[in-house]
Amino acid sequence: MLATYEGARGVYVAMLRGETDLDTAGEELEAYATGQAYESLLQDGRTFSEAGIVFEGEPGMDPEVTGVDMDATPAQATLTDCWDTTNWQPLRNGTPLEKAPDQNQRQVLNMRAEHQDDGAWLLTELAPEEGRTC
Repeated sequence: MLATYEGARGVYVAMLRGETDLDTAGEELEAYATGQAYESLLQDGRTFSEAGIVFEGEPGMDPEVTGVDMDATPAQATLTDCWDTTNWQPLRNGTPLEKAPDQNQRQVLNMRAEHQDDGAWLLTELAPEEGRTC
């Protein structure tokens, strides 16, 4: 489950850095996410790309599996992460953009994953928890 999240996160970070185009990222994300989680990750890429924004650095993370229900059909897991943007700098045309003064540098992400028939786990839901820092 954590490997699935870490894989999706890697594709997402490469996309926002401008190292991977949206089409390639979309294909790569299919191995890690589906449904709302997939769409959310790609929408972020589209939004930043259309605004001419890329990122440099590395966002911090501290993911953990917070629950597993193997009796559900399909089996499900919940995960949380602390997405830390302290070392994650947005740039437009190579110029650093200032972060909003009220922007939290650390935000809780809540996720759900489902176990697939082929044995893989896919992220199905991904949502930042507004107002909760970590």
